[in-house]
Amino acid sequence: MIWDLPNGGQSITKIIRAVVQKELKIAVHVSNWEVKPNEGDVAYNYHLKDKGDSTLLRIEIGDFSLIRDGKMYYDASVEFASHSKQIIKKLSENLG
Repeated sequence: MIWDLPNGGQSITKIIRAVVQKELKIAVHVSNWEVKPNEGDVAYNYHLKDKGDSTLLRIEIGDFSLIRDGKMYYDASVEFASHSKQIIKKLSENLG
């Protein structure tokens, strides 16, 4: 998926691993980053773990220290993960 950014660049996400009901790893790249990390170094990794009558969702955020202003991107990713996990939880409860 490609998102146009206010600074003229593009945020590009690509699914690089998907294991049904276990894991989803999405690589992230921004077109105007000075350094291009290896695919998957900067990524969002979603893990599901069956806990009997419930499911645990763990979200890992990749290594944004590889890029300039990485802390800013990391902080925005933490905020996104916090918000998205609530939406994922509500959606899963409505399906169950």
